[in-house]
Amino acid sequence: MTLPTDAQPWMVGNRAVNAALTMPTYTVTTVPPAATYKNRLIVVSNGNAGQPCMAMSNGTSWLRIPLGAAVAAS
Repeated sequence: MTLPTDAQPWMVGNRAVNAALTMPTYTVTTVPPAATYKNRLIVVSNGNAGQPCMAMSNGTSWLRIPLGAAVAAS
């Protein structure tokens, strides 16, 4: 399956969702309050010792999810 490049959404219940999700990007100094965004995912461009990572809010802190190696067949 190829990812669509257009902005045509698909539906989940009564909500439209793009097939390829794009998460908002912040820096360490601009992340929003974790308490406001519990169980949400974001990208932090410099959140893993200066390297990009994903982060999830537990309601108290943004917990980093370091990016791994590139996708490969073997």
